[in-house]
Amino acid sequence: LQDVLTDYASLRAAGRQPYLTIGPWHHMERGVGNEALRQAIGWYDRHLKGVPGRVRTYPVDVFVMGRNEWRSYAAWPPPAVETCFYLQPGRGLAVDPPAADHTDHYRYDPADPTPSLGGATFMNSAGPVDNRPVESRPDVLVYTSAPLETDLTVVGPVRLVLYVRSSRPYTDFYGRLCDVWPDGRSMNLCDGIIRLEPGQGDLQPDGSLRLEINLWATANCFCRGHAIRLQVASGAYPRFDRNLGSGEPEAESPATFVADQAVHLDAAHPSALLLPVVAAGESGG
Repeated sequence: LQDVLTDYASLRAAGRQPYLTIGPWHHMERGVGNEALRQAIGWYDRHLKGVPGRVRTYPVDVFVMGRNEWRSYAAWPPPAVETCFYLQPGRGLAVDPPAADHTDHYRYDPADPTPSLGGATFMNSAGPVDNRPVESRPDVLVYTSAPLETDLTVVGPVRLVLYVRSSRPYTDFYGRLCDVWPDGRSMNLCDGIIRLEPGQGDLQPDGSLRLEINLWATANCFCRGHAIRLQVASGAYPRFDRNLGSGEPEAESPATFVADQAVHLDAAHPSALLLPVVAAGESGG
């Protein structure tokens, strides 16, 4: 998806009008080809044969999970209000910054890498799956909002800002957004990772690092009674390569190094998940 969105943005920047369809599929899912072929034939009929009415009115079609409905937009990403959900002491997520100073800790061992479940992968396990087995590991921090009182629809790129420290100069920080259902299932939506080496990150006066992680994009309605969840870790293997902590390529490094990680949550270190919230039922324009 990320490469497709990059190509779309490049075409828009060049003054073209690309058409974009984002559906609830993974790469090898059956049925995707039929929809792609239908749209391609309509495009060729319109632009090669001059057949009217074969191309949709709005150039961007997006399937919104949760509500399981298609929405049409004039461009990607659609207009949205970027809303901060701050990481809280006690592993919560809330729109208000935390009042108290707090730091969460975990240890990442590349000899026992944090696994990935589902998501953007070529394997048969791609797509949304219940992430609770990963979330129970000690090398994963899990932050969850209170159950939502009203629907919250998120469409567009998702960002994560973390204020961190690490015992290793070479390490990774990873985030994943999940939708928690009333029955407890934690279904993955999008994720991203950043690889650190000396000199990277925004160094703060106290020595911590401010990181901004691109969690890719999603289109999902967190329905009433559901909750928003964020995973923070330092690996998601095999979706992303392990960081051995040595600074050397994995094939050339015989040793692995454990990393002790810290994530700061306070007014001076406002670690936050940033979600592009759109109006309920809004489409077009």
